[in-house]
Amino acid sequence: MAMLALSACVSSAPAQEATEHRTEQQGTEAERSKTEESKLPEVEFVGSTSFRSAALVQSLWSHLSFEGHYFGGDENNVGYTAGSWTFHGEHWKIAPGFGVSFGDNKFRTMPAFSIRWGYERGWFISEGLFVQGLLTPISFLKAQSPNRVILPKSPWCRRLPTATI
Repeated sequence: MAMLALSACVSSAPAQEATEHRTEQQGTEAERSKTEESKLPEVEFVGSTSFRSAALVQSLWSHLSFEGHYFGGDENNVGYTAGSWTFHGEHWKIAPGFGVSFGDNKFRTMPAFSIRWGYERGWFISEGLFVQGLLTPISFLKAQSPNRVILPKSPWCRRLPTATI
């Protein structure tokens, strides 16, 4: 009987070690795939007959990312490119960034800051982007007064010579 119990213990030990080894391999593979996923870019594109939107977020190093966004329509095309730093929680992320916004149809190229966020938990997913230019658009200046440059009262706006506008 002692021989039977001993053989049962000996035969189950390699099986238990194999199970532990498989679990470690699965954990390592999951960590590796998670690391590889974070290096892949996040890409989105939405289009219709009157509006287009595209976004690219590429992780560069640690929590530093490059991001590029495009919004186009019948009247104008606007882009934003920046660097951002991502703060993570268990289910959320928020990424403040700083870069340049640009476009056509008299849209002024200017420095801008952004806040990109994401929240994922179960079936609920929320993502968003807020971009704020730090200068006043040319079209706003010309609509106010075609002969004079009038800037709104804002700590972000600076008075520029009329010849540059």
